Amino acid sequence: MPGHDWLDHSPGSLHRSPFMDTPVSPRQIMTVDEMKAADAAAVAAGTPATTLMERAGKGAAEAIRARWSRRPVVVWCGPGDNGGDGYVVARHLK
Repeated sequence: MPGHDWLDHSPGSLHRSPFMDTPVSPRQIMTVDEMKAADAAAVAAGTPATTLMERAGKGAAEAIRARWSRRPVVVWCGPGDNGGDGYVVARHLK
């Protein structure tokens, strides 16, 4: 990432950031289209969208807690499902 020389993307590396208390192992990230397809498949298979939102928000909150020490946070949420995920994150970080 330009301007972020603290990121090391070499195989087997741990990402270190001046903003994080612990390093993060790199993992594959889905594209927007892949994630939309995965969400649609889960809903089509019977998982309610609200359950997916709760799981995503809870997982994000757990990842935040695992990487940073407890401190005040602000969660900015826009409209739509990602905004809903943000509200779940905020609830779990409360």
